[in-house]
Amino acid sequence: MRKFLIPITALTLSAPFAVPSYAAIVSVSWTLRVPTVDQNDGGVPPNYYINDYFVTTDADILRIGDVNVVARLYNDPLGSDTAPPNPTFVTLFPELGADSFITTPGETAVAGNSEQPFDTNSSFFDSSNDGPVTDFNFARLTSPDLSIFEFVVSVAGTTGPEVFQFRLPVNIPEPTAMILLLTAGLSAGGCRSYTRCSA
Repeated sequence: MRKFLIPITALTLSAPFAVPSYAAIVSVSWTLRVPTVDQNDGGVPPNYYINDYFVTTDADILRIGDVNVVARLYNDPLGSDTAPPNPTFVTLFPELGADSFITTPGETAVAGNSEQPFDTNSSFFDSSNDGPVTDFNFARLTSPDLSIFEFVVSVAGTTGPEVFQFRLPVNIPEPTAMILLLTAGLSAGGCRSYTRCSA
């Protein structure tokens, strides 16, 4: 399993030319693995990779929103778009462990197109106050494509919601693509690892 820490562009959704000031800290990490033989036998195509995304915050997550996934995804017919698979069912149906989903720490509700929640700027709202999280697995995207996962993480700040925007790769970037991502992140003033920088 590989864990990726690459620069990303630090963007804010505040007014133009305003200097963002964040009280909260949000960071995201990413791991990638190949499906097991049992998962391939159960229906996951052999050329697909399983991407898991983890978020750490020092404040309550309100939503994972403005989601846009530019990739073909594996969705198991027994799986859910808004929850990880039940470990008991994964034991019986290993392919469920590769099912794509996006979720929040609490009860998750989708706003947007519930039929296509991964590519229509949908938002996944958390209906409970769960407080800070550490390495919470908020998304799994299983895909054959080298592509992009865009989203925002909205957390409860001291004076109201704070919104952090992320644009991450899906699957292993080829060496040339990795160099381009690193260069783009550095030249755009990106943060190291997936941590949101404070102004």
